Amino acid sequence: LTIRHDSMNRESFMPGVLAAVRAGTTMIPEMVKSLYMGVDKKLHKAAGRSVLAHLIKLVDDGLVAFDGAQPGVTTPYRPA
Repeated sequence: LTIRHDSMNRESFMPGVLAAVRAGTTMIPEMVKSLYMGVDKKLHKAAGRSVLAHLIKLVDDGLVAFDGAQPGVTTPYRPA
């Protein structure tokens, strides 16, 4: 599963994040490695924040759950 985020808007990127969670990817750094394949690693920290924003939306929509007190970059995620 590879997505070029620079040419995608939020609505079209969100399914990739959800698919990653449903496929068993639980941590944001792992998601970034697969979703931003081929993107300069210097951009991965910012990409992680973008993935976090998508995950927060998916949590709000009831599609994704997380373990811990609040969503974060180091928080494990799972399908709801």
